Amino acid sequence: MWLVGEAIAFWVLAIIIVLGALGVVALRNLFHCALCLGLVLLSVAGIFILNGAEFLAGVQILIYVGATLVIILFAIMLSENITGERIQLASYNRTVGLVSALLFLVLVVFLALTAQFPAHTSTIKDPVIAVLENVKTNTAAFGTLLLTKFIVPFEFASVFLLVALIGAIVIARTAE
Repeated sequence: MWLVGEAIAFWVLAIIIVLGALGVVALRNLFHCALCLGLVLLSVAGIFILNGAEFLAGVQILIYVGATLVIILFAIMLSENITGERIQLASYNRTVGLVSALLFLVLVVFLALTAQFPAHTSTIKDPVIAVLENVKTNTAAFGTLLLTKFIVPFEFASVFLLVALIGAIVIARTAE
C-alpha cells in the first residue's frame, strides 16, 4: 500500500511525464524537444524508483538519459553547426494527431473502467517464485532469474548482439 507521499510523488511525476511528452510533440525547436524527452525519461526513472525497481531506474538513467539523449543532443547541435541554420519542426497533421490521441485516450479510459480481472486461485507454485524466495533485493532477483530460469534467452541475446557488432564493424571497414 502506498503512503500519501508516494502517491503525491507518483502524480507529480505522471504530470511531468505528460507535460514533457506534450512538449516533445508540440514544440517547434528540435533542441527543446530533445530536452523535454530527457525530462520524460528522468521522470520514468522516478516512477521506477517509486515501484521499487531501482535497477531499472539506474539503467534508464545510464542508457537512455546518459547515452541516447546525449547522442541525440550532439547530433542536433552538430547538424546546426554544419548547416548554420536552426532546425525547426513543422507538423502538418496536428488535427489528425489530436483526434487520434483523443480516440486513444477514450479507448484506454473505457478499457480501464470496464476491465475485470479474474481472481488468482491457483495452488500450483510458480517456478519463478520458487527461485526468488531467498533473494532479498530487486537487483539480486533480476540477476538470479537472468542466470537461472532465463539463461538461454540471455545467452542468445548476447550472441545476437555480438554478431550484430561484428557485422557493423565489417560494414564500417568496407565503407572506407
